[in-house]
Amino acid sequence: SPTALNVLLHYFHDVPLSAEVNPSWYRYADNLTYLCPDEAEGQQVLRKVQDILAKVNLSLKGKGGGIVDLRTNSAQLLGFSLREQNNKVTFNLTEDAWNSLNQSLAEAHNAVDPVSNAREVILGWVNAFGFAFENDGDSISKVCKIADQYGFQEIDWKLIGTVMIQARDRWEDLLKHHVV
Repeated sequence: SPTALNVLLHYFHDVPLSAEVNPSWYRYADNLTYLCPDEAEGQQVLRKVQDILAKVNLSLKGKGGGIVDLRTNSAQLLGFSLREQNNKVTFNLTEDAWNSLNQSLAEAHNAVDPVSNAREVILGWVNAFGFAFENDGDSISKVCKIADQYGFQEIDWKLIGTVMIQARDRWEDLLKHHVV
């Protein structure tokens, strides 16, 4: 279960890792990300995490360790594309993130109240991806165009814009105060 996994990883990943190494790291369920200053430290952290997880018969998923130099490449994580720009990690939305909005709005027509369902889909999506909106150009316009394609012109776009700003601020506050 997700709750059991979170408890297990808290005690057998988060606590030991925090005591033994000092990278910035983030975990969402079993999605793990470590920010390191260079590839050598990334390799060191990767080995340490593999050792920590092996003690409880767990292993990292994915291929090749997943080390990405954000100065030269982007990394995909949970619908975000991460990259380093001007000595800061930036978050943009991937095509998969936009495709999930498209799919959810297409499915909203199957609801008893499609307009209310579409509004909830958009608000949930905006809240989930709020951190990327400062780097994503005209996100409100793009969301409007997608909703219009599915016939949802009744959506209150001022509300969506307000929620987008609030979501971005909430994400920034969360990361500012919860960096490991």
